[in-house]
Amino acid sequence: MLKAGGEIDLGVNWDYPDPGNMIRSYHMRVSVRYKDGAFEAYGCLYKPGKEEEVIFARGQDLKVIYREAIAAGPTATAQANQARKQAFRQAKRAARRAS
Repeated sequence: MLKAGGEIDLGVNWDYPDPGNMIRSYHMRVSVRYKDGAFEAYGCLYKPGKEEEVIFARGQDLKVIYREAIAAGPTATAQANQARKQAFRQAKRAARRAS
């Protein structure tokens, strides 16, 4: 089914951190597909005004790629949450110093 152009959708609305901005994150849909002779675990980021793809894993072993895709959503969400916590701590420290 994948080789015929199908995809396995593993959920939407996962957070994906914005590397240039610790507070903002994007929503992401995680899927598995077959493209150019290999399986891919990828995320489709929904940014304001555009969509962007992020490849998490690529290879011939579907089991490995599927595991990577399953882990991608929770991992990215955890990274986005950690980035927000770190930004909050830095802002709190800066506010204390300014007082």
